Amino acid sequence: MHPLEHFLLGKIRKHLIPHAYGKVLEIGPGTGVNFAYYDLSKIKSLSCLDIKLSSVARQRAPGNTNFIETSDTAFPFPDHHFDTVVETLVLCTVPNPSGTMAEIVRVLKPGGQLLQLDHGLPSNPFWALIFRLIDPIWSLTSQGCHLTRRPDTLMAEYGMTIEQSGGRPKGIFSWSISRK
Repeated sequence: MHPLEHFLLGKIRKHLIPHAYGKVLEIGPGTGVNFAYYDLSKIKSLSCLDIKLSSVARQRAPGNTNFIETSDTAFPFPDHHFDTVVETLVLCTVPNPSGTMAEIVRVLKPGGQLLQLDHGLPSNPFWALIFRLIDPIWSLTSQGCHLTRRPDTLMAEYGMTIEQSGGRPKGIFSWSISRK
C-alpha cells in the first residue's frame, strides 16, 4: 500500500482529514495513518472504533485518543454525539455497510459531517465489468474488501448531503464531505 499511499491516498487525506472538528469519531483507524493529518487545534475529542484495534494505531495516536473495539453495526455512543465521523477505506470492507452507515448517521449530530474516502465501482463500463468479475476472488483474498460497492449511493440512501467530492483515477477512489 505504500506506493498507493504516497502517490494518491496521502494527497486525498491531506485535503480531507483537516476538515474534522469538535467531537470526532474515526471508524476503522487501521494503522492510524489518518492521525498525521488531523488539525488538533479544531478537535475537542477523538474516539476510534474498530473490530480489532492495531497496536500501531495506538502508538501513532494523539494523546487522549479513546480506542474502542466493537462491532461495525453497534457503536457504543448515544444518538447525535459527534460533530465529525471519519471513514477511510472502511465501507468497502465492513460486512454490513448499510448497518455501518445507519450507525454513522445515528451518532452524528444534526448538521454533523462525514469525511469519507473509499474505493468502489468505477463509472467506466469496461472497468466496472472487470471489477465485477474479480470482486469475488478479491474479497476472499483481501480480508473482505469489495471492489463493487458504491459509498456515494449509500450515503444518499441515508439522507447525507454531499457538499464536496472528488475522485481519482477513473473514479475508482472517491472522497466526500457530506452533512447530516
